[in-house]
Amino acid sequence: MKRLSWFAWAIIVVLTLALGLYAGYKVMKAISDIKVMDLEAELETAQTSLIDLSIEFEQNRVLAHVWTGLCSWYGDRENGRPTASGQIFDMWDLTGASRTIRLGSMIIVENVETGRMVPVLVNDRGPYITGRGLDVSKAVAERLGMLKQGLAKVRVYELVQGRPSVRD
Repeated sequence: MKRLSWFAWAIIVVLTLALGLYAGYKVMKAISDIKVMDLEAELETAQTSLIDLSIEFEQNRVLAHVWTGLCSWYGDRENGRPTASGQIFDMWDLTGASRTIRLGSMIIVENVETGRMVPVLVNDRGPYITGRGLDVSKAVAERLGMLKQGLAKVRVYELVQGRPSVRD
């Protein structure tokens, strides 16, 4: 029986690692897609029935106004890089970055000017430019109608337990 050379073994190891990493990436991508899709389905109702500061979503869950401020978007340069939560950033997912909102929080972002609302999963930290309170993915920016301008004044609502507290 002929033995494999060290080069053949190296190729086998590299291919095995590459296959494992690719499979892991696909699993993580599928999980994040499911979370975003679940969030979008769960929060779709809020787009049509949001009244002032909060609405009753289900027992003991309300949508509370968190803040109003300036929002920007990011995408092309960061696409494919890890976020603060460890997920790989995909500019076509409905995700966002905040310095103050807890990672993993589900929020609704409303463009004050257009009235458009989009559910967003906070999975990153930022923005790091003074005066901006939220960065959103390219997909969110597109749905909010702020892609060309790059910036928009938004209201942010978060799903919380119990009674909402209002902060501006």
